[in-house]
Amino acid sequence: MACAAALVLNASQPLPPYPLKHECGECQVFYDRLVLPARHPSARCLLKAQRQPIEAVDAEGAMASLQNGHVRKQLVQHMLRCRQRSGRLFWSMKLRGLVTSLRPEQLIEAFLLCAPSPCSSADASAWLASTYLAGDSRAGVFRPAAPQASCAGNGFLEVPPRLAFPAESQEAIADLLRDIAPPPGMSPSIMSHGPGHPLAGQISFFVTPGFSVAGREILEPPGSCQRGIAALFAGAWRFSERTAAGIHRHLLRPLRARAFAVTSGAHRQDEHRLRRLWPTLASIKRVQDLSEKDLRASIKPAALAIYEALGAGALSPLRGNPAGANLHSLRKLMMVLELAQDYETQRGCRFQWLLHSRLDMIWVTNHPPMAFFDKSKIWTSPLWGARGVELDNRFIVNDWHAIVPRHMAKAYWGRWSLIQKGLAPWTPVSEPGELLASTLSLLQVPIGRFEAIFCLENCHTWTCQFKSWLPPEMRRSRWRWPDSRKRLAGLALALGRGELRWAREAGGKGG
Repeated sequence: MACAAALVLNASQPLPPYPLKHECGECQVFYDRLVLPARHPSARCLLKAQRQPIEAVDAEGAMASLQNGHVRKQLVQHMLRCRQRSGRLFWSMKLRGLVTSLRPEQLIEAFLLCAPSPCSSADASAWLASTYLAGDSRAGVFRPAAPQASCAGNGFLEVPPRLAFPAESQEAIADLLRDIAPPPGMSPSIMSHGPGHPLAGQISFFVTPGFSVAGREILEPPGSCQRGIAALFAGAWRFSERTAAGIHRHLLRPLRARAFAVTSGAHRQDEHRLRRLWPTLASIKRVQDLSEKDLRASIKPAALAIYEALGAGALSPLRGNPAGANLHSLRKLMMVLELAQDYETQRGCRFQWLLHSRLDMIWVTNHPPMAFFDKSKIWTSPLWGARGVELDNRFIVNDWHAIVPRHMAKAYWGRWSLIQKGLAPWTPVSEPGELLASTLSLLQVPIGRFEAIFCLENCHTWTCQFKSWLPPEMRRSRWRWPDSRKRLAGLALALGRGELRWAREAGGKGG
């Protein structure tokens, strides 16, 4: 019979985990080729890839340096295009030899694939990522080999040789390394089942589960009733009366803003102190941060595997600096938005603007009037704020203070929800501000800039991530970066004298 030596599967059977004769050198396997029904997901993946070529973006620049912001931006734009095409995204990561877990420092290279929706991680490993790795030019758009007519007749296809296989044991790995006949110059590709698998790391490259990312549908329509401003504070309890009084004097009072706060580490007496200093404090909620176990359990497992493999500070305290707490902060950001939403529901009208700010922010003069900001953008200060420093080629957003039109609120305060659901646009070794920039770019939210008139207070009496890095002369100052004090004082004086003034430019840019 023509198909006697062919392995013919039905539409629901998975691909065999072992190589067939045409996929290895001298392995002792009876079957010499693989035949699938045309409706089998793997056959559909390969057929659709002929009509809708695979797109890949190399992430090497993002892994090599925080300065390569253009690479990070390309990755996010690639995610957006893939979503618009209803495709599936796969990270493929080539590892450094035998390792026990997937971490950014163990990656030799990583690239992001956009494949047709029928494709699985097994397909991406067997045909897509391996084809990309085998290419001499590493072209950004390519097609895997096409299925051919088969011995089984109409409705069946013979699929091309696979270049990667799942390994179930160390013996299987040894067998595959001996038997696979990959293209010249290409290392064997062996797929594992993820970071928790006993074989994780003992592979040439790892293909993540397929995923998608969020779209603009998470943004809310403007709404018919909008009035007033709310200032939202979320994070660890970092409080001094002098700084809190300055926040009321320069932020809450001039804008007539209602304040909402969610904080960890505060006590009931702390809440009373803040209410005394902030007469417009509408609601404050004291919470506990999740344990590491609960933090992990709150994130979709397949997504967490991707985030942990790529790192870094944006996933703290699970990855990156163990003193970091970005996930805790993002969870509290979501909770403080919920406080403001509850207030809106009770009064029957939304706020017009929401402000994100911090309890440990020193303000030197009044917040600019909201009339200078248009509602087509989220407004932030330059990366280093009052220090007046802007680094070249960075894809990052300052997250100290933000001015957010109400309908864009979920783009800013909803990052924790995106992370939990596996919809966050994660790029390699992302820091918090880079994750923010990626999220806003993915959701196509423009970013405006305004001059910083604030700086962070030094963390003498509370914990902060970079405390141990500060030299003694900086630790003595009230300001986290004392060099910003002189610059801010000059700005405040010039604004007070009328030598400088806030202006709204013709293009809607605050100044």
